[in-house]
Amino acid sequence: KRRVINETTAITKIYDEELARQQMSQTAAAIMPSSYEANSGLNRARRKMTPVLPTSYAFDIPAQYQVTINDVQFVLCDKTLHNKRLLLFGTDQQLTFLFSAKHIMMDGTFDTCPPYFDQVYT
Repeated sequence: KRRVINETTAITKIYDEELARQQMSQTAAAIMPSSYEANSGLNRARRKMTPVLPTSYAFDIPAQYQVTINDVQFVLCDKTLHNKRLLLFGTDQQLTFLFSAKHIMMDGTFDTCPPYFDQVYT
């Protein structure tokens, strides 16, 4: 349960890894719930630790979500101007790759945009 709360790894993967670490007998392993059966309770525990979705564009990004799993800064820009918010995500290494690229492909979408934002550009 602790790993499910603290990691972003898929719950079924964590469950299977933890079962394997226990080195149970075949009989004990046979009576354990499957990862599918355990998923709902573990998913509930993870959701309790996940911040609620914002109700406006004026929200703070918790510190743990501003960095990668390797503790590298991920939020490059977070600015609001004229009631419009701009969020840029990436790492310095990704910027280095971007600026050294010969060709850059980009795409903007409005259809899958989170609430309170107008466009997602990738």
